[in-house]
Amino acid sequence: MKNQHQTLSWRQSTVIGSMLFGLFFGAGNLIFPVQMGQEAGANLWPAALGFVVTAVGLPLLSVVAIGVSGSKGLNDMSERVLPKYGHIFTALLYFVLGPLLSIPRTATVSYEIGFSQFTQHPLLLFAYSIFFFICVAYFSLKPSGIMTWVGKWMNPVFLIFLALILAGVLLTADSFSFAAFPVAPKYQEAPFLQGFLNGYNTMDVIAGLIFGILVVRSIHQVGVTEDRDVAMGTIKSGALSMGLMAVIYFLLTMLGARSLEDIGLAQNGGEALIQIVSTKFGVFAGILLFVVMFVACLKTAIGLIVSCAETFAEIYPNVLDQEKWTYVFIGISFVIANAGLNAILAWAVPFLAFMYPLSIVIALLHLVPAWTKRPVIMRWTLGFTLVPACFDLQHALPTGSIAALDHFAGAVFPFYSYGFAWVLPAILGLLIGLVHSYVIRKD
Repeated sequence: MKNQHQTLSWRQSTVIGSMLFGLFFGAGNLIFPVQMGQEAGANLWPAALGFVVTAVGLPLLSVVAIGVSGSKGLNDMSERVLPKYGHIFTALLYFVLGPLLSIPRTATVSYEIGFSQFTQHPLLLFAYSIFFFICVAYFSLKPSGIMTWVGKWMNPVFLIFLALILAGVLLTADSFSFAAFPVAPKYQEAPFLQGFLNGYNTMDVIAGLIFGILVVRSIHQVGVTEDRDVAMGTIKSGALSMGLMAVIYFLLTMLGARSLEDIGLAQNGGEALIQIVSTKFGVFAGILLFVVMFVACLKTAIGLIVSCAETFAEIYPNVLDQEKWTYVFIGISFVIANAGLNAILAWAVPFLAFMYPLSIVIALLHLVPAWTKRPVIMRWTLGFTLVPACFDLQHALPTGSIAALDHFAGAVFPFYSYGFAWVLPAILGLLIGLVHSYVIRKD
């Protein structure tokens, strides 16, 4: 019989934290800090610090919110506003971020950076994606083992190979002085702010909400069931995971800046990474980079597939079971990866821009459990957030935004150009909701 008051040991917290880090840290997390380091040059430290504040801080808050509120995941959190709202919002967010966007990208990015360097052929992506998604299916159809697969095996392998790259570049550097390195224009005046905005635009807070369901389930698997103990275990595992992510972000930014001496400024982070590894590791570069990219993308794809399938099976239990949802999402991801990912990306990004502020507000509200017990507070806050979110959607449309609407939004919503138009309306909605809740309780 399981001990109802069992708590996570440090070993268990480390494994679950490793799993969470593995699910979070995909190819994009690997590439972007390298690009930022190249562009920030001498100003890499304030840029990296700003990046970590939002790229690590916000996802950590979303994981902490799940723990503090005792939620089982995003659906549980969002349906506290209204049940129908919760189901629709959760289904849209998982579907857009999962099989329409991020999962197909795990196949194409790992192919382009890790595999296409060996050879080029029109059918190679098709063949590679078959292999990739067979691997994803194998692990995703065994969801109870995700803590072992990702936390104990895949993520340590990824970290070992990544450490080889970092050590091969940073430990062979003549010095760690970056003062003479060139700085791109956008990092010259306010590098911390630019890094802060870059980290905010990773949208990893959504990933924290999506993967939260796997963290909670993994904690239950090791016998921790009391709400208080699950909350503390979630926070502990999240802190370990995000702490490791912060360290690696700093190291990757240093890697990018240091590479300026050897390769100059590359077109993007992916190209920079390929050139860095090729310069330092010669004939072994291709194999090393392929292993890093393949494992990085595979573990993220597994986490997304399992999260999406489990959530849809929960929301729509009479439609398909979790196994069938797994096959559906893998099939959709495979088709999009091979036929039209760019077109899907163009239309998926505006929907993410719309749902991003709503996701942040849901996470922040759940940091104060008393607020989530009063739906009126959540409704007012999200209602006021919804308006600037609609302007963010139209601003990101692939057909181009409407100049008049952009001008209006810029005049009405402070910080609109930075992507923070939602902040003041959300605070106003929260204040109105608190007053409304007080009046209701008083009556």
